[in-house]
Amino acid sequence: MARLSRTRSAASRLAALVGLALVVYHLSCGPAYAVKGSWETESIKLKELTKGDLNSIFHPLEPNVSLPAMSYTQGGLKLSADDGHLSADYSSKFGEENEANFHIDDEKVWQATVKGDKSWLRLHGEGLEMDRLSWEASKASSVQDLGDLLLHYDSKGKYNLTLVKDLLAEISGTQIGAQVIATNDGLSGRLEARRDLGGKAHGTYRVQNTLGEYDMTKAKHTGIVVAPLGSGKGSVKVTQDAKTSGVFATYVQALAGGHVNVKLSREGAAIGQNITRSRKRAALGSAMGYNVSFQRNLAQAGKLPIDSRILVGADEAGVYGKFTASQKVADGMKASYEALGRAELGDKHKKELSHSLSLSSKLGYARLVQLDGKAPRLQLGYEFDA
Repeated sequence: MARLSRTRSAASRLAALVGLALVVYHLSCGPAYAVKGSWETESIKLKELTKGDLNSIFHPLEPNVSLPAMSYTQGGLKLSADDGHLSADYSSKFGEENEANFHIDDEKVWQATVKGDKSWLRLHGEGLEMDRLSWEASKASSVQDLGDLLLHYDSKGKYNLTLVKDLLAEISGTQIGAQVIATNDGLSGRLEARRDLGGKAHGTYRVQNTLGEYDMTKAKHTGIVVAPLGSGKGSVKVTQDAKTSGVFATYVQALAGGHVNVKLSREGAAIGQNITRSRKRAALGSAMGYNVSFQRNLAQAGKLPIDSRILVGADEAGVYGKFTASQKVADGMKASYEALGRAELGDKHKKELSHSLSLSSKLGYARLVQLDGKAPRLQLGYEFDA
């Protein structure tokens, strides 16, 4: 009898160990946790460390550990611990296209969802308090000769019904589409015309009223033309509503082993709007903007034997540039250099220039940074996943 008891005891311990091993296995498959720290000082103050007081170094370098999220999954059940909170999820499928999900956390906040092929119902609650119960639902459908319908509604009586007809009609090669949105706040309609302009160019025109506003003189109009230009591609977008108007143009082209990107914009008061006061004229008058840039990978162009890139440009505020370079110096270690510059035109003539030189690995980095001619600063840091 004693031998049988010892056998059962050993079997129980073995089963417990197996169960613990399974839990550890599932937990170990979760995400790793991050350990990191950093320190920074001016390079001219490094000589002060020779006095033996290293508090200024090691206090910032004390590790900051981001605790991992733990989870255990078995069948449709999932238990999770994340950011100091415990939660449970359960999912199950029934029928061919239906699915049920349930979530609850340690604050008794729960959510239940039932999904079908084209519909879903979601309930929210807290414990068994019925006054905190709420729900929302969605249903999608298609009606022949009418279009695609999508309805959202909830326990507060709010709803959003969207009807989309991508191809309402085609007139002389112009495709007409429409969209109507109905909510508790009113209706919004959009009419869209699309046309192939030939030569890989196409144009689009839209007119749409604001939700609940049916004065069409206040509607928003948008026209877009996209077309190849030379060896590049350009686009023009024109917008107009009751208060503002705008013209936006872009052009992208490959050039000298890199890419040129041109952006132009002009925004201001709506065309035809009567502005009588100078203050309004300053606030709503036209504002011109532009941004022209060129970027190139110098390594791919064979100009430099290391991975390096250059960006130069100009906008309405001034000129700017960026240069980056990096090179592997040892197994798992890389040296990098970055220079950024900007000069503002006009009355301010403000200039900004920064350099950084860094040595990094999978475990940490050392970086020397200089901003606008100030004393260089040394930055040390480490970060790794465990």
